[in-house]
Amino acid sequence: EKETIYELVNNYSIEEEILPEKLGENEIYYITQEIRVEISREKNKVVSLSKILEIIEKNSIGIDRENIIKELLFEYENVLKKDC
Repeated sequence: EKETIYELVNNYSIEEEILPEKLGENEIYYITQEIRVEISREKNKVVSLSKILEIIEKNSIGIDRENIIKELLFEYENVLKKDC
């Protein structure tokens, strides 16, 4: 990675015209830490296995692939990669 999160926040502070003044060192550090925490939370999200099984079982009599996909995407759209 060419730039760290800290460097990105710092560069934004310097280059952004909307900010009335450059962010201070403590402000940049705080924002950087908040971004890191949020990135970590996003990486650690989990999907409920019981909910997935419930959706599959509900559609298992006559496999309705499109409906399974639709329900899974509805329930887990933020954690599923739409690759089918």
